[in-house]
Amino acid sequence: MKIILCKEKSIEDEGLRRDYSYRIVEVEGKKGAIKNKMFYGIEVERRDFINGELVNIERDGEKLISSDCEKVKSLFNKAYTYLISPIHFIDIFSNEIDELRFNL
Repeated sequence: MKIILCKEKSIEDEGLRRDYSYRIVEVEGKKGAIKNKMFYGIEVERRDFINGELVNIERDGEKLISSDCEKVKSLFNKAYTYLISPIHFIDIFSNEIDELRFNL
């Protein structure tokens, strides 16, 4: 897995800081019709700090979204703009991810 693009944001409120990282990753397909083909995915991570101490990490995403990096970037930018949590990433974008996968 190779990181192609990374953007980060921090939100702080009353001693709680949340650092969000959004990454576009490049991975190689391993089986069947996608074997040896490059795909792009998105990884979302949130790190929670209380008074500067790391207390929680949440991470989720989807590695094999599409072989079209520009389409994945569009989804990536939405997640970053709207500060989507890794906990909700799949719930919010599952339909768009399925559409991109269907059109491989």
